[in-house]
Amino acid sequence: MTQEQGQTIAEWINQNAERYWLSAGGPLASRSNGGAEVIFVDDPQMPGLIPLAKKADPDRIVLFRSHIQIRSDLVATEGSPASEVWRYLWNSGIGQADLFISHPVREFVPKDVPPSKVGYMPATTDW
Repeated sequence: MTQEQGQTIAEWINQNAERYWLSAGGPLASRSNGGAEVIFVDDPQMPGLIPLAKKADPDRIVLFRSHIQIRSDLVATEGSPASEVWRYLWNSGIGQADLFISHPVREFVPKDVPPSKVGYMPATTDW
């Protein structure tokens, strides 16, 4: 993943957040400005929403739901594509989440996620 690709993703996230989600009454606005009480970022496509939500309301809880299989062994292999993408996702926002929710398989949680921030939940459609 190139720096330019990461920048393109970040710009798209920021533009859409400003346009739709951070305005008064938008879900990422501060709670005092009508924003959501708790933010769930579900899947890795939008990690940049996490720091935006925290900036708007630093004390609000932000949860990251990883409902894909992250192979921690591949992520731990320096220089691998999985490692590069994980590093981007972690640094772009997942690392700022209050809780990292994973499938109940320890191997799906990269080693740099603090155990105190890990929660497990099986696949479901009714939560």
